[in-house]
Amino acid sequence: MLQKKLIISVFAVIGLALASITLWLTELIVQNSWIDSSWLWSSQYAVFGIDLFASLAYLIPIHQLKDISWQRLWMPGLQLYFIGLITFFLGKSIIYSIFSPFGILELDPRLLWLMLATLIITTASSVYYLTRNYLYPVKGAFIPLLVGVQVLVVVLSAATSYLFLSGGLSAQNLVESVRVGIPFFYFTLLLGLFSIFCIRKLPLIAEQEHQEEILDDVEFPG
Repeated sequence: MLQKKLIISVFAVIGLALASITLWLTELIVQNSWIDSSWLWSSQYAVFGIDLFASLAYLIPIHQLKDISWQRLWMPGLQLYFIGLITFFLGKSIIYSIFSPFGILELDPRLLWLMLATLIITTASSVYYLTRNYLYPVKGAFIPLLVGVQVLVVVLSAATSYLFLSGGLSAQNLVESVRVGIPFFYFTLLLGLFSIFCIRKLPLIAEQEHQEEILDDVEFPG
């Protein structure tokens, strides 16, 4: 039964990742923004759907593998959704300001990089406390691991751009990878797989279950 739930979770995560990139590409094609750079300055409403897919990719494994009902998951899911939106729009403003001459924030590049790093760590911490307080206990290693997941999204997007798009590695090629929705695919996929990993492999969970088994075996004098 557990293996079946694990398979369902993995396929659901993959499906949501594919849905994320499909939704992004569909909006760009419908808006006729595919052939130029106008998408950089236009509003992308697909982001709201992609954020929903990413949130579900994180929550579905918890529902399947921890047997937590959707009635209990909807409020943490709503909080996770808004964390994702805030992270996207703040991150977009910072990244545009770093790589574009028409940036929103006219600040020193070093300060912008510091802001981006702070945003990544804050996002990971927010998801950690959300998970620990409302879903299930997790170890503090959750935070650096989720920071690593976010960095890995960038690395994989850059590698995909280098291998399959324009044959080089530069800020422009990273923009190209965003244009075709690669980071959205990787983020949804990795967030879902990260959720599965945390449920099954983080030491705190195993230790707690072991302690509970010990307590069950202890016979208290009465």
